[in-house]
Amino acid sequence: MEWQGVEIELQVPCAEGKKHPVRLRITGWGEYEVVHNPCAELLGEALARMAPCSHYLQERKWWTRDSSLRKRVVDALSQAGSPAVPALIQALGDGSSSVRSAACEALVEIGKPAVPALIQALGDGSSSVRSAACGALGRIGAPQAVPALIQALGDGDWQVRKAACEALVKIGKPAVPALIEKLRDRNDDVRAAACEALVKIGKPAVPALIQALEDGDSSVRAAACGALGAIGGSQAVPALIQALEDGDSSVRAAACGALGAIGGSQAVPALIQALGDGSSSVRSAACEALVEIGKPAVPALIQALGDGSSSVRSAACEALVEIGKPAVPALIQA
Repeated sequence: MEWQGVEIELQVPCAEGKKHPVRLRITGWGEYEVVHNPCAELLGEALARMAPCSHYLQERKWWTRDSSLRKRVVDALSQAGSPAVPALIQALGDGSSSVRSAACEALVEIGKPAVPALIQALGDGSSSVRSAACGALGRIGAPQAVPALIQALGDGDWQVRKAACEALVKIGKPAVPALIEKLRDRNDDVRAAACEALVKIGKPAVPALIQALEDGDSSVRAAACGALGAIGGSQAVPALIQALEDGDSSVRAAACGALGAIGGSQAVPALIQALGDGSSSVRSAACEALVEIGKPAVPALIQALGDGSSSVRSAACEALVEIGKPAVPALIQA
């Protein structure tokens, strides 16, 4: 069955400055038919064509000047499904960025047939439209959008880069290398979005994050530690233990935090050793990590009470106090 368009109601000015509703059928972007005009019933078709309301519709100022009306049309078209795609794609060329953004969101309902147009919208002159296009592509989850979304990670507007990161979460493993690259972005929000995206992707991102622990940028190495800790799992523990020897104290501290978040006894000896680190922030992070690990760390912490360094002895004592009751039997035995 041929598509008949979507209907909307519009208040139009008529005689004596009064307004009345007219029902229109939108058959394309900016194309319409009059479904019902009450003046036609009162005056007949011929006279109604000379009425002020008809002239108002013919002038089309109601369309060009009212972006809120065009957004209403976008909403109506989104409910029509695939037959409305050509009109919605035309809406991506509207003069109003808010209408173009609304068209991006509406095309989510259409799904994969809308992907090429949304990819093209990533080149829009408005950052809000580019952000909306990223969001739409992420919600659709189309793999063919990955190259364009990766390119959007280099957008001049940080909000677009952030939206691209969030969109790539749905793409998963193929997006991981580009997200790791964004861990060195100059904007804090983008780096945070990339890290959050990697955490949400989860285990498929772990091998690449382990590799990122060798990155030349210390901020990338630290962020990779944080992401690995948030994802969890023992796969990353050996690499995080190795990161405790990193030349940058922020990376060593992040590795401590990650090992504490993952837990388990495997990292305890290395964390005990980190209690003697030259950086107070690393020593503090190691202490907190051992507290997180809890009971499995108690024997090694008791042994550390006899360490030659007073700072290590103090940190071990503090950790045992924080662990609390689970440490008491071993302390009594000691």
